[in-house]
Amino acid sequence: LPSFCKNPTDVSVSFSSIAKLLGTALSEKSEIRSVVCQSLVNLIEGSRNNDLDRNELAKFSKNYLPLLFNLYTADPVLDEPPRDPLLNCIKAYLSITNQKLLQSLFSKLLSKLQDQSSQPHVKTALEDMTIAFIPFLPHSALTDLFQLISPFLDSGDTSTQKKAYRLLSTILSCSSPDHTSFIN
Repeated sequence: LPSFCKNPTDVSVSFSSIAKLLGTALSEKSEIRSVVCQSLVNLIEGSRNNDLDRNELAKFSKNYLPLLFNLYTADPVLDEPPRDPLLNCIKAYLSITNQKLLQSLFSKLLSKLQDQSSQPHVKTALEDMTIAFIPFLPHSALTDLFQLISPFLDSGDTSTQKKAYRLLSTILSCSSPDHTSFIN
């Protein structure tokens, strides 16, 4: 499947017919989840120079991203395949997601990140996803994130402090106009 998804010529016409099937495979077939994720990443990377294909794939952001988020934050199961392909797929989909949806998802992510009752594995997954969002965030969302992490930069808890600095480092390493404006 990943090979068939490298630079196909019919994404804008055919993707809608397999999108639901791929979503079902992601959620119900953990043994092929990484293959499906790699296939989606290949499709997105192959659509970089084709607006029609990229727009077709982006239409499904609202379906795939919540599914990918739920799978990534789920309680790890012993026999489950690695979760890295999920995070790579999330990053790829974020790169083509429209700003309105991106900001809505990020607001929900920040709310969940502030929830003190979250399990440790969920907190870690949310932090990973926050880092994945950072390159695509507008100035206002970067400000919200910075306000959230600022108190933790001086935290007595070294683990919390380290995570806050990891987020700050990611913000500072991006070079988009919004990031440059935020830093200045």
